[in-house]
Amino acid sequence: MRHPAALKPIALLLLIMLLTSGCSVLPENTPNQLYRLPAPEMLATNAPPQPVTLSVQPPQAGRLVGSDRIVVWPGGNQVSVYGDARWYDNAPAMLQSTWIDALQQSGIVRHVSADRQGADYRLTSELRDFHIAYTQGTPQAVMRVDAVLQDAASGERLATTQLSASQVSESEKIEAVVNALGATNQQISQALIEWLQLTLLER
Repeated sequence: MRHPAALKPIALLLLIMLLTSGCSVLPENTPNQLYRLPAPEMLATNAPPQPVTLSVQPPQAGRLVGSDRIVVWPGGNQVSVYGDARWYDNAPAMLQSTWIDALQQSGIVRHVSADRQGADYRLTSELRDFHIAYTQGTPQAVMRVDAVLQDAASGERLATTQLSASQVSESEKIEAVVNALGATNQQISQALIEWLQLTLLER
């Protein structure tokens, strides 16, 4: 009969073989599906572009709204996220990119980018809402943005506006939810362009 102490090296060897064999007794984590926000589609303006350079900064946002989680308000005062899906980037960076694309498509200014250097004007903002809310059992995308146009050199606030949009989702599926949030961003982008065009014409 083997002494119990002699069994310890054998048990240790078996444990090492189990850990290095590629097998695991732990359940595998299912990776999150990554989504991008549908890009806004803008028509180019017929007016000549304003001879200015615009710097578009990512919007400020709260911890949850400013993360890469897709936020949902199921009802009441509850706030949650879709557990198996994420944005491919945090929401402010993703929105900044889509707004730059939309402004470039519109052609309302000579040059638009994320670069602060050499800009005449700076667009800053706060993302107040960007989530799915359930209303009487129906999911609806909600988006709200406070935008500020600043003089890039002095930082002076030249104009402000509050923009909001909503879009009923076709279903509760994550793909439909993403498309609904993309539709709200399309509305916000269009309103942002119209406001900027009018504001810059008045300067």
